[in-house]
Amino acid sequence: MKFLIKHKLILTTIAIQLIALPLILFAVKQQQQTNTKATAGTTLSLTPASVTSGLGQNFSLDVMINPGPNLVSLAKIEIIYDPSKVTLDPTNPVVVNAQAFPQVVEGPIYTNGKVQVTISIGSDQSKVIQTTSKVLTLNLKAAAVTNETSVSFGPDNSIYSTAPGDRSDENVLSTTIPASIKINAAPTPTPTTQPSPTPTIRPSATPTPIPPPSTPTPTPRPTFTPTPTIRPTNTPTPRPSSGPTTTPAPTPGKTVFKINGLKLHGLGKGGDSPNPTGGGTQNPLRPNRTLSVEIYNTSGVLVTSFNGTVAYNLTTGDFSGSIDAPDSVISERYLIKLKSPFYLRKQVSGFLSLIKGQVNTPAQTTLIAGDVNSDNTLNIADYAIIMGCYSDLAAPRNCDPAKKLSADISDDGKVNHDDYNLFIRELSVQQGE
Repeated sequence: MKFLIKHKLILTTIAIQLIALPLILFAVKQQQQTNTKATAGTTLSLTPASVTSGLGQNFSLDVMINPGPNLVSLAKIEIIYDPSKVTLDPTNPVVVNAQAFPQVVEGPIYTNGKVQVTISIGSDQSKVIQTTSKVLTLNLKAAAVTNETSVSFGPDNSIYSTAPGDRSDENVLSTTIPASIKINAAPTPTPTTQPSPTPTIRPSATPTPIPPPSTPTPTPRPTFTPTPTIRPTNTPTPRPSSGPTTTPAPTPGKTVFKINGLKLHGLGKGGDSPNPTGGGTQNPLRPNRTLSVEIYNTSGVLVTSFNGTVAYNLTTGDFSGSIDAPDSVISERYLIKLKSPFYLRKQVSGFLSLIKGQVNTPAQTTLIAGDVNSDNTLNIADYAIIMGCYSDLAAPRNCDPAKKLSADISDDGKVNHDDYNLFIRELSVQQGE
């Protein structure tokens, strides 16, 4: 009897575990999906939130950033104010907190009632902003009496993050908090009454005639008129639609490599290093890409290499194509490495048992973006080209058409925060295979 009871308990326990296991797996999957879901949780605020100042007095506001769940790498700041009530300090209007943001990417640019500046952590991925920090200090002057005027964030603010749950091109700014300013009239000074001195009688002296002094001619003082900084107009780059792309068909009788599902970081559904399942530019300007195929024997010795073309599939968000191998390639087991311009070389998983004269399909793989100078390494040289071509608020500092083509790793026709943030996110892998 005891044996039957014990046996029944064991069966009951197993049944409970079998019922609970799917629930546990479902919960874990949901948690993983939650962790990889992009979260816009960063707040920008102006402090103090309320300021009372006298007419003509100077005061300061700090721009603070609370990253929340994000890991901030770049901040594009736009601050607006009423220039009839508040003016910028002419000597030092904006002081960036270089400890938090050592790289001023663009600006500051001053226009009537607006300040714009883009700042970043530079090329060191470990310097991402993880706690509430000061971004910059804004030095202002009270210009007119008012019960209330505001200094606030304009519509063109954006924050970019390297967190695994965020996308490289996602603005993670969720909230902005302005400051309220009250400006009182300057107090009128009360005159101090002083006793009149008692005159002392002095004997009269015969005055000596003195020629009247010449009246000095006042020297005119130049009036300084501040010149607003001219903000260049960004001309949008026309983006041709990728449309359907034709995948090259295999050549009959040739040894063919059929590339399927090749993902390029930053494009389509290619994701990036911290978020492989994330997205990127959905309609890249260059839907056809050159792909280099390198074949190595089982000892790791290069046998041959050859190039072909892969085409972007707008539906699947990846690249595919058929590439003819040289006739010298024989049937054998090989290691395969793939490389495309501006991406690190990657070894395909496993060995490929190649059959001469037939279509051979390597395993699907993903290439890491950011090799701007095509030396198979992500380093400061690539970073310098991207920053030299960076142009969002102003013209690029050091760029030409060839550099712009290589620096536009998000392939949207512009070199800006998307390319910078994608590069910073890719730095966990700095060497191609």
